Amino acid sequence: MTDLYLRPGLDPQPLPIDAYDENGRIWTDLAGSAEGREATGWNELAPAKPVFDPATQAVTWDGSAWAVSDLPPPEPTVGSRPITFKNDVWRRCSEEQAGVIDTELTKLGTRQRRMWEDAQYLDHADPLVMMLKAQMTAAFGESEAARILAPSE
Repeated sequence: MTDLYLRPGLDPQPLPIDAYDENGRIWTDLAGSAEGREATGWNELAPAKPVFDPATQAVTWDGSAWAVSDLPPPEPTVGSRPITFKNDVWRRCSEEQAGVIDTELTKLGTRQRRMWEDAQYLDHADPLVMMLKAQMTAAFGESEAARILAPSE
């Protein structure tokens, strides 16, 4: 593993290939030259990164120490696209909103209405969902439409 070094205002990082000191002198081979590291400000070795699982955790530098935090759970996807289960749409909306949605759905053509009725989830890349989101935004406002159609967990 490569050693990481501290420099004021920067996150820990590997030594650069070369660096200048305050007199404009270039120093190379900083790894092999304690004098060069001292002259260029790369003299403090950072603590080793803690052990963490990159699939579920992130490690960050807070300015003085490493911190490990859990990553948020991934959004449900089909392939790599977010989806919303239709039952989540109905759970998230009020009775009044459900009535508005139901009325708008009856205005759809047969093909689009059947696509809505037969699907178990909404694929956010689908043009029908984009149209539905636009209609919900017009009826309920942007933040409420985003809340109702948010990807399912």
